[in-house]
Amino acid sequence: MGKRPPAKAVALPRVVISNGTLEALKWLGLVLMTLDHANKYVFAHGLPGAFELGRLAMPIFGFVLAYNLARPGALTSGAYARTMKRLALYGVAATPFFIGLGGLLSGWWPLNIMFTLLVAAGVLYLGSAHETEKIVR
Repeated sequence: MGKRPPAKAVALPRVVISNGTLEALKWLGLVLMTLDHANKYVFAHGLPGAFELGRLAMPIFGFVLAYNLARPGALTSGAYARTMKRLALYGVAATPFFIGLGGLLSGWWPLNIMFTLLVAAGVLYLGSAHETEKIVR
């Protein structure tokens, strides 16, 4: 069998979301996260539907983070490094509170959502840097 020629890349249209919409998404994520935390720590899971609504907060924050890191020039302007430093700093700062509220996995793994977002930002950085050939293969 003969080899097929490589498929040509298709340029997809750029998704553009206004800054006001991104700000609204951040506020929605914050409200849903606060509802989820209040339901867990104040109301002992007593608010019907609050847990389910609270689960939407992380994907919203993840989308906003990914969208902001995908902006043109984010790699060259140092946005990835700044974002990862902030996520690491706030992740470490939140860890004592996270542990105090009982957030340990198997008794010793005190990582909160900031570290999950940090890993996501790191993966996005590696993908972006690879596309522009700024890292060693």
